[in-house]
Amino acid sequence: MAKASELTSFTKDVQGRYLCNDFSEVEAWRAEGGRPFDIIIVGGGTFGAAIAEHLWYRQRQLGGGLRTLVVEAGLFTLPEHVQNTGILGLSDPGTPFSLNPAAPQPEPPRNEVWGVPWISGLPFKGLAYTVGGRSLYWGGWSPRLLDEEMATWPATTVADLKSRYFDESSRQIGVDETNDFIFGELHRVLRRQLFNAIGSVKDVMALPALPPLLTAPAATLLVVLSPRR
Repeated sequence: MAKASELTSFTKDVQGRYLCNDFSEVEAWRAEGGRPFDIIIVGGGTFGAAIAEHLWYRQRQLGGGLRTLVVEAGLFTLPEHVQNTGILGLSDPGTPFSLNPAAPQPEPPRNEVWGVPWISGLPFKGLAYTVGGRSLYWGGWSPRLLDEEMATWPATTVADLKSRYFDESSRQIGVDETNDFIFGELHRVLRRQLFNAIGSVKDVMALPALPPLLTAPAATLLVVLSPRR
């Protein structure tokens, strides 16, 4: 029997209830004659969720009906990126930590979701045990890898990245388009400072050495770096 939406002192868990299932519901569905899962993905964090989305989208394009099960150890916590939810104090831990094998297990999570799944002497800020994982927290500059950074990688892997997966990642995180639509007084000042100082930057990489999406004619770069008038 499916569980009803659960209540806490402050909320009714409608989203979690209808987005997720526990093992008993999966087993009940199978016992009632449900078709077996074709693919099982262990971990519904950043990479597991991306893989599940890719598989679902690809098989839909091919007209297939593959059933995919995503198994996640954490609970559904946030419906979108943590920066879009207000100041909740749910950022990643301020200092790295290690799993303490002498403490009762499992240890309470840091900042609601953060834990370490292994015993190690190397401190670590942990993994986000929640549906969506660290994708709910990730943000920052993620440039495409340069050839010298992949010099020791398998040639087939590098070829696949360059021919397909780098482009797909760029589209998914929205860096395949310029951000010229974002501008204002602050941007004009920062662009002017960058334009005035760019000639003094040392160890500059030649434009042809940059990945394709980051290259542009010098005249175009000057226009981009110049403040809007």
